Amino acid sequence: MICGRKGYNVKVVMPENVTRPSAPRLLRMNYGAEIVFSEGSKGSNGAVEMALDMAERGRLDYMPYQYGNQANPDAALQRHRAGDPRGARRVAAFVAGLGTGGTLMATAAG
Repeated sequence: MICGRKGYNVKVVMPENVTRPSAPRLLRMNYGAEIVFSEGSKGSNGAVEMALDMAERGRLDYMPYQYGNQANPDAALQRHRAGDPRGARRVAAFVAGLGTGGTLMATAAG
C-alpha cells in the first residue's frame, strides 16, 4: 500500500494457486502491483525462492526478505511484551495465519 501511494513500482511474487483469487486483482487495481506467479505446488516457500532469485539476478531493486530477517520476530516480541508492562499477561488462546512466522516465534519466546 505504501509503495503504491508513493508511486513506487511493486512486484509481488505469489503461488499461482493462491486461495483467494481476488488477491492479485486487488493488488493490481488498488496499488498498481505487478503480480509474478510462482509454481503453486511449491507454496509460499517457492514464491520466496523465486523472489530471492529475482533479487539476486537484479530483477528487483529491493527485497525486504522478512522471512530471514531477525528483526521480524524481534519486533513481534516487542509488540507482545508491550501489551503488559510487567510482561505477565496470560494468553488463553493463540491463533495465527500463514505469514513469515515472526509472530509465532515471538509468541513462543515470550
